[in-house]
Amino acid sequence: MIEILNVRNFKEENYDEAWLTVRAVKHSVAGAKHVPTLSPTWELFRRYRELADSGQWNAQSFAEVYVPEFIGEMYAYRRETFPLLNELWKKDKNGKCIALVCFCADEALCHRSILAGLLQGAGCSVKTEHGTDYSIYYKMIKELQGK
Repeated sequence: MIEILNVRNFKEENYDEAWLTVRAVKHSVAGAKHVPTLSPTWELFRRYRELADSGQWNAQSFAEVYVPEFIGEMYAYRRETFPLLNELWKKDKNGKCIALVCFCADEALCHRSILAGLLQGAGCSVKTEHGTDYSIYYKMIKELQGK
C-alpha cells in the first residue's frame, strides 16, 4: 500500500518507509527519506508560487498548467524518475506500506496526486485522502511514451 498524504498527517510508526517528495527541506521530517527527484523542478515550483501569489491557483490552473508540465518533467527525467516509481511499485507488490508526503495541504492540487495516478495506473494499491482515482495521469505519461 502506498499512501499519499500531507506531512502534517504523517505518523512514522504507521509506515515501513516514508518518502518526502519535495525539492528542498528546511526542517527534516523524522522517519522520511528525502526524494527530490519526485518533486517539481524549481522552475515549476516558481510557476506554482506565481499563480498562488496572484490568486490564480485553482483546479483549472492545476489541470491546464501544472499537470502537463509536471508530467513532462517526469517523462523528461525518466532515467531518474522511472526507476524510483518502479521501486515504489516493487515495494507495494512486496506488501510494504509506504507514505509519499509533501507540504501541500490540498492533495488534489499537488504533485502527490499526479504521483498517485502514475502508481495507480501501474497497478499499485494507492490510498489517497478522499479515495480519488488519479490514473488519468498515468494515461497522460503513456501518451508521451507513444510519441
